Amino acid sequence: MDWADLPPITGPGFDLDIMWRSGLALLNGQNPYALPGAAYPPAMLLLFAVLALLPWSVVLWTVTGLNVMALVALKGRSALVWLAFVPVLHVIVSGQVSLFFVLLIPLLWKGGWRAAVAVALFTLKPQLAIVALPFFVVRWMLTADGRWTLAKAATISIGILLLPLAVRPTLYSEYLAVSGAATAYKWAGAGIWNATALPTWLLAAVGAALGLLALITNRYPVSRSALALGAPMFSYYDTVFLMDCGPAWLLVPVSWAALGLSHAVGSYLPFAGIPLAAFVWTLAAGGFNGQVLRSARWLEGARRRDARAPVREVR
Repeated sequence: MDWADLPPITGPGFDLDIMWRSGLALLNGQNPYALPGAAYPPAMLLLFAVLALLPWSVVLWTVTGLNVMALVALKGRSALVWLAFVPVLHVIVSGQVSLFFVLLIPLLWKGGWRAAVAVALFTLKPQLAIVALPFFVVRWMLTADGRWTLAKAATISIGILLLPLAVRPTLYSEYLAVSGAATAYKWAGAGIWNATALPTWLLAAVGAALGLLALITNRYPVSRSALALGAPMFSYYDTVFLMDCGPAWLLVPVSWAALGLSHAVGSYLPFAGIPLAAFVWTLAAGGFNGQVLRSARWLEGARRRDARAPVREVR
C-alpha cells in the first residue's frame, strides 16, 4: 500500500494520519519526508513504522483510547474537567502523542536507569525535551549519581538516534532537507516568539531571562512554565505539560479565550496566555525571591551531599 494512494484524513486523527503514512512510507522503502507535513525526527519514524503495520481504523481507535487513558492516569477524577482544556482536546482529537511524554515525568524524579530511559525517549520529540529536562539536568550535574544518570541517558540516546541509519541510511539527510520548514512552522507556537511586532533582541532577552529562572528555581512547575513561555519551538497543544502548573478553573477558560482570540486575529500569539497564566500562578504560589533563594540553598546542599558521599570502588 502506498501512502500517496490514500485520501488525506481531515477528521479525527488528522495528525496521527501523518505519522501513520510516514511509517507506511518507511516500510515501503520510500522517503517518508516526501509526505506533506512530515517533520518528525528519524527515530520517531521507527515507532510510526510499527503503527503502519496495523490498519488505519485500529491505529486511530487504539491511540485515541491510549490518550484518554493517559489523561485519566495523569489527572484521576479531574480528568473529565481537563478534557475541556483546549490542548488536551487537540491531542486526543488529532492523535498527537504529547500526553504519553507527560507520563515520563515521574521517571525523571526517580533518577538512575529509569530517568535515563525517560531522557532518551524525550529525544524523540526535542521540543518537549527543551521544556521538561533542563530542571533535572542542572541538578544531576551537581551530584555523582546524577552524573551517572546523564551518562546512561547519553548512551541510550545515542543508540536510539543511530538506529534509523540501520533501517534507511539516507533518513537523516532527508530529514535535514525539511527541518528548516518544520522549524518555521514550530516557531508559531505557544510562547513569546509569536509577538513578531517586537524586536528579536528583546524577545531573545526575555527568553534568556525566563530560561535562567527555569534553571535556578527549585520548583519544577515554575521551570516548565517559564520555558514553555520563552521557548521558540513549543506548540500550543504541547501545553498539556502545564496541567499541573495551575488549576483547571484558570487554565481551561484561558485556553478557550486563547482559541477564540487566535481565530479572531489570525495568529498563535493568544496561546501564549496559557504558559503565561501558568507562570504567573506558579510564581505567585511561592514568590519570586523565595524561589531563587531556596534554589540557591538547594544547590549548595547538593554540592555538600556529593562531597560527603563515600567513594565507590569501580570494579
